[in-house]
Amino acid sequence: MDSRVLIHLHHHGDFTSETFKGNANYVGGKVDIMENVDTKKLTMLTIQSYSMKYKYSRTDFVYFQTDGHSFRRGIRLVYDDDSLSNMIEVSLPYKRINLFVDHKKRFAHS
Repeated sequence: MDSRVLIHLHHHGDFTSETFKGNANYVGGKVDIMENVDTKKLTMLTIQSYSMKYKYSRTDFVYFQTDGHSFRRGIRLVYDDDSLSNMIEVSLPYKRINLFVDHKKRFAHS
């Protein structure tokens, strides 16, 4: 299986008030797209490097869609190598990873 994906990075927007009650949605902000990202080389340092490139704080929380392509099953925090591996596993079949930056640093229990 090809390990390359698109990464859609949603930043400088905000989650709606219902997001952390199980009804996730992200509004406003910008979406930057990274093409042909090799998931075999994707690391937490790569994810953190996006903060400098797209001008948000390295300490902001970054989430991915739990089912890989929609908010239907919620979101999960990307915070270490295990969560990164899980994100890749669920997203790879869709050839796309959707990342969402939470500038207010809330925590979703998904």
